[in-house]
Amino acid sequence: MPNIPDNNHSLIVSLHHRATLIVTGEEACDFLNDLLTLNITTIDPYQVMPAALLTPQGRMLFDLLISQTAQGYRLECDSDLMPDLIQKLRLYRMRRQVEITLSDSNVFAAFGTVEGPNWLADTRFSSAGAEYKAWRSYDDSPAQSDDQETPEHDKWVDAYQASRYQLAIAEGARELPTEKALPLEARLDDLGAISFDKGCFIGQEVTARTRYRGLLKRRYMAIKTAAPFPIPTDIICDGRLVGEVLGLAKDQDGWVGLANIRLDAAESGKPLIAADTTITLLSPQTATIKA
Repeated sequence: MPNIPDNNHSLIVSLHHRATLIVTGEEACDFLNDLLTLNITTIDPYQVMPAALLTPQGRMLFDLLISQTAQGYRLECDSDLMPDLIQKLRLYRMRRQVEITLSDSNVFAAFGTVEGPNWLADTRFSSAGAEYKAWRSYDDSPAQSDDQETPEHDKWVDAYQASRYQLAIAEGARELPTEKALPLEARLDDLGAISFDKGCFIGQEVTARTRYRGLLKRRYMAIKTAAPFPIPTDIICDGRLVGEVLGLAKDQDGWVGLANIRLDAAESGKPLIAADTTITLLSPQTATIKA
């Protein structure tokens, strides 16, 4: 398992590949609520919550983490996708009283006990059943942070990724491929990122139909393997392609990963093979991370 400290300590890691923008203006809430999967009015001032901007066909464009600011809302996504996100939001803005501004804040993730008012509870981990606290901060320099590209920093990044994978929490375009990944396959409903009762959002009709008609054939799942292999890697079961491994990270017991797998293959009891290596499914509802 990744070396997540106990409740008397904390792990803080700088996520250089993530960036933020700020949406302000008197119509900011309604603007975002009309576009995104999350009901923006449910965001607590002390939380950061997941959401997505979808294509009209219901596929992922941007996975987001959203939190409140004094003037509006903060949106976090992959830094290399930020120009595209800004362009898309400005396209949808039309004549609304909304301002969209790139932020220069750094993104930090933490587990365990943290101090100070600027840490926001990451609701994805509590929704997925984690037995520890997960946090986000957008300060320029929170205490105890290590923002240097060092082996120690890389180890903490691995621990952060492993903690997500054990709970089948996807993040970023590598794990949620643009215009390919489906939000329900990626468990965004389980993580509280999708509201089915707030009204329409882009891609809502397809997403709701998939849910209510039981059309889901694949699901993101946590996996274990004894040895690493290239990412992405196909998953084979009984001689046929049944999925793909989207990420791997080192933990204390080997390697933990995130995979998109056909439900019938996962439930068949037959061996799942990736790069000539047998992979084992974990249960996101029962996986825990302890010191």
